Amino acid sequence: MYKIVIIDDETGMLHFLEKLFQIKGFSVHTFETGTAGIEFIKNNTLDAVLLDIKLPDIDGLEVLKQIKNINKNIPVVVMTAYGDVDS
Repeated sequence: MYKIVIIDDETGMLHFLEKLFQIKGFSVHTFETGTAGIEFIKNNTLDAVLLDIKLPDIDGLEVLKQIKNINKNIPVVVMTAYGDVDS
């Protein structure tokens, strides 16, 4: 069973993605803050991360850097509802 982490502060999107991946047979762990997600990732082996770029505590790009410092081989999909091309 694949284990994924979803980090997104939008509760509706978080629950939608959690259910979608659970239906597909994934083990899903969700977090509404970057800090909580990073702490989980530090202590667990996983297969992928879905990461919102806009988070309330830490910028998503900073979370991405920290994830890659923990394990550079974890695939990370960065998501956003904002059309900020610079990011």
